[in-house]
Amino acid sequence: MVDVRGPGEHAGGALPGAVNLNVSGLRSTLDQLDRSRPVLVHCQGGYRSMAAASLLEANGFTDVSDVLGGWGAWAKEHALA
Repeated sequence: MVDVRGPGEHAGGALPGAVNLNVSGLRSTLDQLDRSRPVLVHCQGGYRSMAAASLLEANGFTDVSDVLGGWGAWAKEHALA
């Protein structure tokens, strides 16, 4: 699971087990991810994770999913926001 928000946003709350790889530097950190494993991407509301998912797919990741609504929707669903 990859949180593509900034470090400050991630520190304020993230999906359990998410690794924080900011979308602005994601291209240079792709080697930290295993292309053979599924990747779940999230951001705050969905825009950055959609861009990150496209970048991952363009770089050989074949099983990429985007958390609809991002951290905001997840936190609201789990009464964290």
